[in-house]
Amino acid sequence: HSRHAKENMLQSATAASALSEALHDPEPAVRACVASVFEACLWLNAHNQALLCSSTRTVAGLVALLRDQHAARARKHAAAAIGNLVYCSESSQNTIAQQQGAVTGLVSLLQDQHAGVRATAAAAITSLASKHVPNQTMIGAMPAAVSGLISQLQDSDVGPQAREALRALASGHVGNWFRIRKQAAGVDVGMLSYILSFTASGQSR
Repeated sequence: HSRHAKENMLQSATAASALSEALHDPEPAVRACVASVFEACLWLNAHNQALLCSSTRTVAGLVALLRDQHAARARKHAAAAIGNLVYCSESSQNTIAQQQGAVTGLVSLLQDQHAGVRATAAAAITSLASKHVPNQTMIGAMPAAVSGLISQLQDSDVGPQAREALRALASGHVGNWFRIRKQAAGVDVGMLSYILSFTASGQSR
């Protein structure tokens, strides 16, 4: 399917329902493929973001795939789909924050054995925390979140996404700014300066 065709899939109630069901398919390759369709449908598409947020079964299905033990591609595409769902959408950020297992699932993927999965999870955390104080607070309070992101800073495949996630957590948030500064004491000074380049008030230094 073309990207345009994928984007239109959620417009059909029948197609959307079938896709939602397929997230639970017994075949790992099918689950991964369907998650990738949602990823494409949601990218920079406010209408599809709103449609998917109204489908609790679909959201729960994507969140469940974050813990799919049989398909790294399913985990990666599910994390990317969730990242696209919450990108620049406060209502979607609220929905995912309230979905059981969503935030903890993304944080747990920071320790995934596959670098691509870790990078995608970090990018999703960036979108989830960006300009959303309650989500910044919730994620920052998870010990595995900040430490997990800091542990990825030296990984060439994950470092850029980890830096942006930490920056999103620190921007305009006093508690996270100081938490990251304390825990990242051993991080390269230039990199730490970039991460903390927004003061606790959210102003660029």
